[in-house]
Amino acid sequence: PVPDEILAFGHSLGSITLHLGMILDSGAYADRAFASGTGGNIAYYVLETGLLGSGNDVVDLLDDFVDADLPEDPTGSEAVGALLGVPEEGWPRVDAMHPAFLLFQTLMDPADPIALAAEQPVPAHILMGVGDRQVPNVTTGWLAEALPDATHSDCDALSDYDPHICMFMEDEGLDALSTWLRE
Repeated sequence: PVPDEILAFGHSLGSITLHLGMILDSGAYADRAFASGTGGNIAYYVLETGLLGSGNDVVDLLDDFVDADLPEDPTGSEAVGALLGVPEEGWPRVDAMHPAFLLFQTLMDPADPIALAAEQPVPAHILMGVGDRQVPNVTTGWLAEALPDATHSDCDALSDYDPHICMFMEDEGLDALSTWLRE
């Protein structure tokens, strides 16, 4: 690193707040950043990952509150459809274009990295855990492309775990961080 250079690191939710901090106070926040487990379009995360699947406390609480008839292991579309009272045959059509998700994404946009990407003045390196079960890889790619000055690398999980934490589990992830630190 350059002497007096301010470096920023974020993983998962920390990477979302990292992007926001760099945009809000770019000169003081960081000179460059490293983010893993990051992406954009939070409504897409909800639909494409297991974030609303079975065993989710929020879904279970809402299910009890609205007395929805959730399947045993719901997809994001099924969980949201049931919680909204959409008839079961309509659950597959509860997608990112459904008014509930459009409203949700609109509410999330002020903090969604993809919505803010063009304004990020700080160079960033994005590390993607290939097959990440929490942040869809496509959203990581979208973010890396949308950032004005970003590099991107992949980290492959070498055993059976959620690649969302690949950066902490594999030499490939640690090597990417080490290389970035030496730049």
